[in-house]
Amino acid sequence: MSSNKNIIRVAATWLLASTILLTSSCSVVESFLGASRDDNGTLKGEAKIDIFDVQTGDCLVDFQEESDTVGKVTATPCTNKHDAEVYAVASTTTTNAANEDWAVEFCYDKFEPFFGIVYEESVIEVTYVQPQVGSKDTTVTCVAYEEGVTDSTTSLKGANR
Repeated sequence: MSSNKNIIRVAATWLLASTILLTSSCSVVESFLGASRDDNGTLKGEAKIDIFDVQTGDCLVDFQEESDTVGKVTATPCTNKHDAEVYAVASTTTTNAANEDWAVEFCYDKFEPFFGIVYEESVIEVTYVQPQVGSKDTTVTCVAYEEGVTDSTTSLKGANR
């Protein structure tokens, strides 16, 4: 009888240890694979991800537009404090992705459908991130922000301002 109790104790300990290991490794896997998203693609929480892995509607924390190189960014749901928002993403050819004129035109064309107002009449500022020449990445990311606003908790989508 006592050997059965030992087997049950060992099995229960193993089960508990496995559960703890699996639960704690989820956050490790998530940070390795990228942001956790719901079925609609909306971020579930804040995550440090590559700028070329963000999606339209992701909001960014401490986005530095002046930087020559942007690698990882802190993406967050727009209900959390943020200072910028991704309003368009294009996966294109390497030639287009590295072409500044193409990137500017793409972001300009996506402005009015997202914000509900033409760029020239808006208070919203924009910038874009494109891969460096020679990069294998083919993503152009359009980012919007309002000058001086660092703690917004709403999306700019449809802001019409």
